[in-house]
Amino acid sequence: APPPERLGGAASGMSGVADADGAVADEGDWYAALVAGEHVGEWLETCENPERSAGRRERAGRSLAAKVASDRVYADEATEAGAAARLEAALASLSLAAPDATSPDARARQTHASLRDALEAARAACEEASGVVASVRELAFGLSERSRSDRGEEKNVVRVRVRELALGRGVGAKLWRAASMLSDRLFEDPAFVRGQSVLELGA
Repeated sequence: APPPERLGGAASGMSGVADADGAVADEGDWYAALVAGEHVGEWLETCENPERSAGRRERAGRSLAAKVASDRVYADEATEAGAAARLEAALASLSLAAPDATSPDARARQTHASLRDALEAARAACEEASGVVASVRELAFGLSERSRSDRGEEKNVVRVRVRELALGRGVGAKLWRAASMLSDRLFEDPAFVRGQSVLELGA
C-alpha cells in the first residue's frame, strides 16, 4: 500500500509559489535538519543507555517528545532514526529493571515511574510522527489576474504537484527555492531555452 501523505492546500495567487503548507526548502532548512538530527540522535542514545542517570534519561525523553510534537523537522528526523522502535525497546528494558512494588524505597519507585512516563511520551510522539512520511506540495505558475478569463476561469496556468520526503533522506527529497525560481523564469520566458540543449547539474 502507498505511504500516507499530507495533501497541501490550494496554491497561492503568486506565480511559482508553494501552497499554504510552507515555503520551498532553502539552505536554512538543510542546516536545521542537520541540527535536529544531531539532537534526536543524542536524546535517543541517552534514553537507551541504562548507564546514564535516570534524571538525564528522563530529561532527554521529555525533550525529544516536546520537539517531535511541535517541530516537523524533528519529527522527520525521529522517523528517519527509527525512534519509535528504539524507544519501545528501551521501555521493555526498563520494565525488566523495575523496582519491586513492595520495596520500601518509595523514591526509587517514583524515579522509575517518572522515567517510564517520559520514555512513553517520547515513544508516543515519535509513533504519531512516523505516520506522516510524505507531503504533497502544489505550485502554480502563471496564476495572476491577467491569467483569468472574463468569466473568472483560469487560462495559461500550469500546476505542478511534488511529493516531498524528509530532508534526512537527502537533498533530493525536498523542493528547493532555486527550482521554483528557475521554473518561474522558464514559464515567463520559454525562449530562454527553446532550441537549446540543457544540462541539469545536481547538488
